Amino acid sequence: MEIMENILYDRDTFRQKCLERDNYSCVICKSNENLSVHHIMERRLFSDGGYYLNNGASLCEKHHLGAEMTILDTQTIREAAQIGQIVLPEHLYSESEYDKWGNEILKNGQRLQGELFWDTSVQKILTKGNVLGDFTNRVKYPRTFHLPWSPGMNRDDRQMTDVGIFEGQRVMICEKLDGENCLDENSIIITEKDGPKTIKWICEERYKGKVLTYNIEMGEKEYQKIINWQILENNDDWYEVEIDNGTILLLTGNHYIYLPNLDCYRKVKDLSENDEVYVKN
Repeated sequence: MEIMENILYDRDTFRQKCLERDNYSCVICKSNENLSVHHIMERRLFSDGGYYLNNGASLCEKHHLGAEMTILDTQTIREAAQIGQIVLPEHLYSESEYDKWGNEILKNGQRLQGELFWDTSVQKILTKGNVLGDFTNRVKYPRTFHLPWSPGMNRDDRQMTDVGIFEGQRVMICEKLDGENCLDENSIIITEKDGPKTIKWICEERYKGKVLTYNIEMGEKEYQKIINWQILENNDDWYEVEIDNGTILLLTGNHYIYLPNLDCYRKVKDLSENDEVYVKN
């Protein structure tokens, strides 16, 4: 039976509800000795403590330690507890997979460093689980919350409900660059070992080889590993960019194009006629 409940409890009620649902036994091995009620996602990631029934599971001492070390993954625990509704902190993304401590798990098994990664206690338990080698040197920053008057919000964006934090403070305004730029499925990507491939093929095959990229800091081309794949089924933000040799590029509006004369990048939706763009034949 799937449990579909999303009520915030106090600590004691949360513990009792989880034990009752799990028949006072470990959801993994069914032992009823040395039980603990485990937060599937760390409670410190939640602004309200995360005491939701669907964020808890009864575990014996052995499996509780495995869950804390992330050797026992969050999805396995949810399935064992028959939890059908995943509860995540509001600043994390529902389409992504996370370990106990909020580190994102990529499709290739690697993990990005989350906000608690460098916490002393988290480092200690991850070291004990011998999983630090699974992490890349890249950081996944939490979701950026929009101000109530922010322009151009999308349906999956989150808005701040209280802006009191800014009162009486010096505020610095910066531009956030959108990293989720998209290419048409027929766009050709050069792979190191398999030659030219469409980005659709690369995503569908979960290709794990290296692809040709441009290193902005070094000013040279180099092959890099792919760290994630994503296919957007519904995206109506496409632009056709025609260059003077007749080639048409199909890109999303937030995709950045390099303008060599200006030595800068500009979003596709902000390009003007006769802009000179950098194109590799």
